[in-house]
Parts: sequence; structure tokens; C-alpha cells
Amino acid sequence: MTARFTLAELVEATQARVINLPRLSGERFSISTDSRKLTTENVFLPLVGERFDGHDFLASLKEEGVSIAFCEQRYYDAHPTAKEAFANVTLLLVEDTLDALQDLAHFHRKRSSAKIIGLTGSSGKSTMKEYLFHVFKQAHQTQATFGNHNNDIGVAQTLLAIEADTEIAIVEMGMRGLGQIRRLTKMAEPDLGLLINIGPAHIELLGTLENTAIAKCELVEGVKSTLVSNGDDPYLEARLAELPLTPLTHLRYQLKDAQHKVALPDGTFQFTVEGVDFKSPLPGEHQVSNVLGVITVANALGVSTQAVADALASFASQSGRFERIHLDNGNTLINDAYNANPTSMKASLDAFFASTLEPHQARVLILGSMKELGEASPAYHAELVESLKARADLRAVIFIGEEWQGVALPETSSLYSDTEQFLQALQESQVQALNALNAEETIAYFLKGSRFHALERLIPPLESYKKSSQTLENTPL
Repeated sequence: MTARFTLAELVEATQARVINLPRLSGERFSISTDSRKLTTENVFLPLVGERFDGHDFLASLKEEGVSIAFCEQRYYDAHPTAKEAFANVTLLLVEDTLDALQDLAHFHRKRSSAKIIGLTGSSGKSTMKEYLFHVFKQAHQTQATFGNHNNDIGVAQTLLAIEADTEIAIVEMGMRGLGQIRRLTKMAEPDLGLLINIGPAHIELLGTLENTAIAKCELVEGVKSTLVSNGDDPYLEARLAELPLTPLTHLRYQLKDAQHKVALPDGTFQFTVEGVDFKSPLPGEHQVSNVLGVITVANALGVSTQAVADALASFASQSGRFERIHLDNGNTLINDAYNANPTSMKASLDAFFASTLEPHQARVLILGSMKELGEASPAYHAELVESLKARADLRAVIFIGEEWQGVALPETSSLYSDTEQFLQALQESQVQALNALNAEETIAYFLKGSRFHALERLIPPLESYKKSSQTLENTPL
């Protein structure tokens, strides 16, 4: 992590109690939570998880040459015999090391002149982050959340990575319940907050979409200047109407802002905004809404609509997000396996079927189940299956995951309990849904499912799959 602190700053940021005070010096140290990668320039901050406790590595710090480390008071009190091992290490005692990490991140954020964009939503967060990063990096020193590191630890690490010359920092915020976005937004204090949408991704934890909106809109509590929200989302609109937004500039984006919208053969859309021509970087009408959100954010921070269009024209899809892969066996695969919930699943399937995938005659879906839907899970899975029956050009569906069990699946579908079971069937060329296709037909595969299933593992075996000699009658869904 880039941020560096003097001992005095470490104590100021975390209100730590110092044990074994070293000789005063002006040295500056960076924070490391990984005991395997420590150097003499690091302060070790041990984190605690369900199955690990980083404090167990404190005793070995002397061997690494590390001179300062954080330690929770409860661990220090519970290990009196280990205190001799700490004699040559300055310990910073705190109640909770995760709180300390976030305090340090907040301290570093406050001394940075970077404009912080904080964004959250039930789906599409990472795509929006990548869009924004691609737009702002054209003319500004820009940083963004790495991968999907959008939780308590990831947001802190993102803030601590802000460089001295960073002008824009895009911070993605995820959640698993009420109060978490509040914690993250108060740490990041975004200059601009972006609320993308509300969907059932968190329904198991929060019970209703209204509760999800309450949790997501906690973002407002930390925003310093400007709030941007999706004006087409009824749950966001209803919740924001209940909140005091007077100190903020509130900007909405809506699909009606896109003029002359035309669907293109590849599933993307062409449209204009304020006379500027756009083509959505990825397929699906929901991507038009995403682009409108990007335009609104960019305009608010001084980037012109034309500059946004110019930047997005060179945007390349990220791995696992509607990534088109041409397989060596002549088939095509759309890899959208990064994650899935009912909202994103429907939007991506609409985009897949709207795309012209010639010369492929057979469309085949490989769908992992959707996790964390609680009691509503059977209804959401059944609704999705029912929607597939109207797809006239769909030849086969492969369902993966126990959540599909009990749902009335189409006759030309196959059900596998997990990804490993389907991988074995691929390796043995025993996938009935694929073997039923005519040998000369080329296939357009579509992969999507919850991150739990890691469906991207299927790509190599699908590329080399050889149908068995068994041929079954083709029956449309």
C-alpha cells in the first residue's frame, strides 16, 4: 500500500497506545497486512478472520526486521509469556485492527487532494467502475478499486493506495448488510457518490428491496458535494425522497436522456446525448443506462460529453463481463461468468439473444445458479427458466447448482449439481445436451452464474469438446 506514516501519524490516526517506544525519528512506514511480504519499511497490521488470526505472526517480526506492529489489546493481554518476543518491537495497541486499518485509510484520504468517486449498487458496480476509470484516465491521474476488492478491507486498501499525484480515485463499495455502506462511505468521504440500482442480489440478508435501498443509500451519509443516481430506479427514487439531500447537488440520469436509440446486430446500442453520438461499449439496453450515468458523473467533474464518447469508443470488455471469445473449434463463447443475480442475469440474457452471432446456428446456455436469494430463491430461478421457454432460437441449456432442483426444467436441458460434475462430463464427452446437436452445427455458448461456480473454468474443455457418437433428436425449448 502506497501511503506512508510516521510513528506520530500512526498514533494520531488510530489513537493507539504505544508499547516499547523507540528512539524518535522521522522515518515513514507503509502498512502491510501480509506477514509473508514484510520488509523493514513496513508496519505490520494483523487482521483477524473466521479461520485465521494475523497476531500469530507477531512473534516472528524480529526475524523480518520489522520494528513496528499493531496489536489488539485482547491478544496482548492474553499472551503474557510472549511479551519477551515483542521486546524489540514497538507495539501499537488498539481495540480492533480492522478499525485501525480503516482509521489509517481515512487519515490518508483526508490528506489527499484527489477527488473521490464512491459508487454502489446491486449489480453493475464493477462495469461502471471500469467505464469511469477508462474515461477519467484519458486526461487525469486516476486510480480505481482493484478487481472486486470492495469490502471493509478492500476499500481501505484502495484508499491507502492513493498516490500523491492522484487526481481521481474511483472507490467501489459492496455490502452484505445494513450499516456496511455507512462504514465505507464515512471512511472514504467521497466528493461524488453514485447510486446505480437496487435489485435482489442481497435479498437473503435484507429481506426486501426496500431494505436493500435503505442499505445502499447509506452512501449519502458520507458524500461531500454531489450525488448522482439512476432516476429510473423506483426503489432509489423512493428512498432518496425520504432523505435530507439539501446540502448536496443531486443529479439524476434516465434512459429518456438517450435520443435516437437504435439496437445494433451485436447487441449494443447506438444513441445520442446532447447531440453527441455514442455506442454502448457492451451489449444490452442496461448498458445505455450505465453510459448515461458515466456521462453525468464525468460532466459533474468537468469532463465534456464529447470526451466521454471519445474515451468509451476505445473501451475493451473485461474478462468475465460479456467477453466474446472465439474458440479454436470454430464456436464462440460469451463469458459473462463474473457474477449473477436475477437483475444481471435477465439483462445479460436479453443482450445475448439480441446479439447476431452468425454463422453459429445453435445457442447454448450454461447457467450457474444464483446465490444469496434466501426464501425467494426458488421463485427467482423458476421465473428465469420460464422466460427461456419463449426463446425460439435456444437449442440447449445446461443448469449448474442445487438451486435449480425442484424447478420444471426444459426437456432439452441438463442439470449438474456443481461445476466439478459438469467438468467431468465434458472431459468424458458425455454432455447429452451438446451431443444432441448436429455435428456440423457451430455453437454460441453463453456462460453466467454466481461467482461461487467459477464457470470460467469451463472454457478450456468447451474449446476441446468432442461430441460422442451418440446423437439424440433435436427438440426446441
